[in-house]
Amino acid sequence: MVYLTNKINFYNKTRANYHFALVFMVIVLTGLSLIIAPSVLAQENPLDALQSTAQTAGLAGETDITVIIGRIINVVLSLLGLIAVIIIIIGGFMWMTSGGDETKIKKAKGLMLNGIIGLLIIVISYTAATFIIGRLQEVGQGNGAGSGPITP
Repeated sequence: MVYLTNKINFYNKTRANYHFALVFMVIVLTGLSLIIAPSVLAQENPLDALQSTAQTAGLAGETDITVIIGRIINVVLSLLGLIAVIIIIIGGFMWMTSGGDETKIKKAKGLMLNGIIGLLIIVISYTAATFIIGRLQEVGQGNGAGSGPITP
């Protein structure tokens, strides 16, 4: 019984030391952040950093509307492709965990087939969108069909 009482007292002391150390660390980190923060906030203009980041990423300056639309289409189709791949993976997982049950296997095969068909549609859409956006950019820049002089 004495051993158990000593063990409980040790646990309580260790727990109290842990709480003290945690509070001490929070106070120290808060103090350091208050000391360091004014030097960080001493920038001339915070938008300059954003502008340089945008230029590095190729997003600064005037951008043609076809480029913006193309980027939006690429992001949407990428997300849809990710969803289609996740559907295929879920179908494969369902098949692996079906335990030989024919109804579960049939459902998993259907899910995988639908995911593959969706992925094919997304790839075809991406190809078509890339082609159309590229042609619109050429026409907008004067490099496409009909941009030269009209000859009789």
